[in-house]
Amino acid sequence: MPTYTKDQARAHIADLVAQFKQNEATLLATQEAMIENNFVRPLFRYLNWNVDNTGLSEPQWEFVLQRTTREGSRPDYILQLDGQHLFVMDAKKANYDMHDPRWLNQVYAYAYST
Repeated sequence: MPTYTKDQARAHIADLVAQFKQNEATLLATQEAMIENNFVRPLFRYLNWNVDNTGLSEPQWEFVLQRTTREGSRPDYILQLDGQHLFVMDAKKANYDMHDPRWLNQVYAYAYST
């Protein structure tokens, strides 16, 4: 797993953003899983998260995919260190309005339930 310096990360993330903007019109019809694979995972990889959990046992995983919470909800990702949840995230298709209160409420519910 490569480690990125701050400058390398900035450059890669800038390229990722440019790629997203350049393809935004076609991304509106792209499935959520493809958005995650092509943009979300690389973003966190550039931020030096072990998105593949390489060399880690399950309790040590940093990048946890769709773990069901005790209330039954399933955020797309939980980023954690030493088993402590630090960041809960839910990805959406590019055509969803991120200012829609439904999606904000969904993420808040995930965060509070984990």
